[in-house]
Amino acid sequence: MNSWHIYATVSGLVLGILFSTLLVLNNYFFGFWLIFLSLSIFILVLVTKFPQKRVIFLLLFIFSFGVGQIRFTSVYNQFFAPDLDLLVDSEVTLSAQVVNFPEERINSKRIVLRVNDSSIKILTFVGLHEEILYGDQITLRGVLHYPDNFTTDLGKEFDYINYLQSQGISYEISFPQIVLIDSTGGNKLIRFLFSLKNNFISKLEFFLPEPHASLASGILLGVKDSVGKDFEDSFRRTGIVHIIVLSGYNITIIADSLMKAFAFLPYYYGLSFGAISIVLFAIIVGGGPTVVRASIMALLALLARATGRIYDVTLALVIAGGLMVYNSPLILVYDIGFQLSFLATLGLIFLAPALEPYFKFLPKRFAFQEFFIATVSAQIAVLPWLLYKIGQLSLVALPVNVLILPVVPPAMLFSFLTASVSFIWPWLSLPISHITFGFLNYILTVVAMFDNLPIVAISIANLSFLFVILMYLLIIIFIFRQLALPKRGQISEI
Repeated sequence: MNSWHIYATVSGLVLGILFSTLLVLNNYFFGFWLIFLSLSIFILVLVTKFPQKRVIFLLLFIFSFGVGQIRFTSVYNQFFAPDLDLLVDSEVTLSAQVVNFPEERINSKRIVLRVNDSSIKILTFVGLHEEILYGDQITLRGVLHYPDNFTTDLGKEFDYINYLQSQGISYEISFPQIVLIDSTGGNKLIRFLFSLKNNFISKLEFFLPEPHASLASGILLGVKDSVGKDFEDSFRRTGIVHIIVLSGYNITIIADSLMKAFAFLPYYYGLSFGAISIVLFAIIVGGGPTVVRASIMALLALLARATGRIYDVTLALVIAGGLMVYNSPLILVYDIGFQLSFLATLGLIFLAPALEPYFKFLPKRFAFQEFFIATVSAQIAVLPWLLYKIGQLSLVALPVNVLILPVVPPAMLFSFLTASVSFIWPWLSLPISHITFGFLNYILTVVAMFDNLPIVAISIANLSFLFVILMYLLIIIFIFRQLALPKRGQISEI
């Protein structure tokens, strides 16, 4: 199978899932009919020896389209349980298991539960005093209800129902009565990793003051929920919130660091340990869409090195996207984090080379020119969709990103050292924490300085979807005019 076969397969799968999601086509007939049709034509082509290349491309697309429709149906039908639907808005008593790392908010913990002997997931919020961990088997008593959509502070309606469904969550129970039954359940490796994550956060909170400790947890482990709404809003207004939600940028830094850390080992041992470390890190931070995408791309880069192949970043992105959408079909339409992550990566792949001739005047020292172009490309690529979905335009995002992003790698490194060294030599973490504090304080100072300007961001309500399409068409036309597309996408590493 060559790269064009992969493009045909993934595009068919994704469009099949998109078609089914938008039409809520949750029956198997159409998908099986497409698979039967494509296989029948394929057999006919083999028998008649008809010219095959273009036909096989089309048949792969049709076959994958059918698979996408079937996959959507199989996942969608798991979201609801008839027995539980009858109990909505009434008090229930359920036995369930904690399947996530409990996320601390300002006044509560966010916990995802899987009802025993089923695939049904329930979102619940409990008090901060509740000692609940991943894998705990519990009994909870409370009022079961469906999630509700809500309007954001910027006046945009957030499709909370489908967003939760993209994570496999169908119901909510707020502040139930909880009884711990067993604290030894769940996967032992995942339980250990989540415990390690909790210890890391505790170490950062011990050696660093707030909000520096929360910022360190955000950039290193993606823990942003305990930082406070004001803190997060400041980062969002200044266009730098992606560094505290563990974006693909952070993951790429970590993946590259892990691969370099094992470079001293024999070649294949180094690659193996690097791959295992990337997977374990993806688990420990919760495996969100950007984490999974960047991790898959990093693993594909390692595979390319191991097999001596050229790493095609565009193909890697397509494969990563296909795997993610197949695993969780609804993220394609309802998870904005997934969407923005891929748009930003596409901007780096295609838009950055097209913009490069316009920024030749910038100095190349310390890779400033390359970094500036990458930042501008990612910002432009996500801007139309961000305006449509969020409705807020940061007027200072570009300078803030240019000033802060170069400091993120050392801030992540010293945050990691502050926590990890304390497990062995606690006294040594103290001087390291002062260096960490300096980097984190710089980030916070820059954000505060720009956030205090008279006009930081403007709200753009009810942006037309057609206008968004027009903006992306203009970007695509610009890229086509600047670049020879067949030469795009081949680089040696992430």
